Amino acid sequence: MASYTGCASLGDYTATKAGVLALHETLLAELHTRHRSQNGHCVQASIVHPMWARTPLVGTWATQLSRSRQQVLEPVDVAAPVVRQVLRGRSGSVFVPEKFWVGTLLRALPDWVGVKSRIDTARATATGS
Repeated sequence: MASYTGCASLGDYTATKAGVLALHETLLAELHTRHRSQNGHCVQASIVHPMWARTPLVGTWATQLSRSRQQVLEPVDVAAPVVRQVLRGRSGSVFVPEKFWVGTLLRALPDWVGVKSRIDTARATATGS
């Protein structure tokens, strides 16, 4: 979900994720309008928006995330929906867990909602240093 909202101490990471989302959206438009075959088929592209997953990056915050009741996913929890999306053979967005698609609405809500969300995330990942 870092592609939809920033996070204190993760500016480089969230900016990169937002850039990848913009690239994905542009790629889909180009594939659809410029690279469609005569029979209407084109290359498909999907993007994955996982929440916290147990990786080396997130591992440093595992304790803080648990204290703030943030779910930390196992890699298989992310991999399974990705495989399902690929096997569908269609472009799309994968949100893991699925219910977190609502995070995309942060862009449409008043600024104070996004600010509060970013502050809460910063607190959940604070390591005390």
